Amino acid sequence: MYTSASSSPQKMWVIESPHARLLSVFVNAVGRTEKLAQLTIEFGNAVNESALVQLGLHDVRPARKEVVNSALSREPHCNERPDPKGSRELEVQVPRGTSVPLFVTIHAEHLAKREYQVVRIVERVNGKIVGGVSYLVV
Repeated sequence: MYTSASSSPQKMWVIESPHARLLSVFVNAVGRTEKLAQLTIEFGNAVNESALVQLGLHDVRPARKEVVNSALSREPHCNERPDPKGSRELEVQVPRGTSVPLFVTIHAEHLAKREYQVVRIVERVNGKIVGGVSYLVV
């Protein structure tokens, strides 16, 4: 199940399942120039209590360590668990005026009950953060 906290400054999607999920994200190059984007998977810390309540999550706490396996890919890989040491970084050339699809696999088999982990996909161009999306895995 996916839900969103739309009034938060950055959109956060909630994934409620221990099973592997394949999610697609798009990197866009608007305007007249192409771009070279660097995407990375990063893990967040605790989420503001009011944001958790807004998402309908009560009595949950952040995981004590990184337990969610995540990987980036240019190809979809359905029903596969990501390698714990899989690709957490990906560089993508995006032609001007286009979008390039990327795939994120998230598997939360080792996440304990009542725990959550924030998984962020961060887009950088020339070292500067220009976009991204966050998933709250419970």
